[in-house]
Amino acid sequence: MENDAVNDAVNESVRDGMSEDTAVRVWRGLRTLVLDRADRRREVSDALGVSFGMAKALRLVTEAGEMSMSLLAAKLVTDAPYTSLLVEGLVQRDYVTRTPDPADRRRKLVRPTPEGRAAAATAAAILDTPPGALLSLPAPDLAALDAIVTRLTTPDT
Repeated sequence: MENDAVNDAVNESVRDGMSEDTAVRVWRGLRTLVLDRADRRREVSDALGVSFGMAKALRLVTEAGEMSMSLLAAKLVTDAPYTSLLVEGLVQRDYVTRTPDPADRRRKLVRPTPEGRAAAATAAAILDTPPGALLSLPAPDLAALDAIVTRLTTPDT
């Protein structure tokens, strides 16, 4: 279904005079900026002393306040054994606790510790730091980019 929406958007762009090549070039540029030139994953891992996968799991759990292992696995798009490894690493570093769910003792709940909340805040601060190339844009260009990104990331209402 998502591919249909993408194809429809590409076809509409081509009809409006924008070539698919332009969309590909823009997409490559965005990927290069985010994943190559301004990739903060290593910095997050170094600051927290965990893999980026663990840092992502910690951020999800911290945002939710608590989360079942199965929901965490679904949000990470990982299987249960790998999610267990991630959570075990976070437990060992005292970033989260894993306890039986009082409503269903077969399920485990993961909750951030105070240390985990602090680590998640550190990760968020690192990830939210814009790259220099973005900060150096003239104000009108940044405002235009903000409007475009907002439009691209706002779910259809």
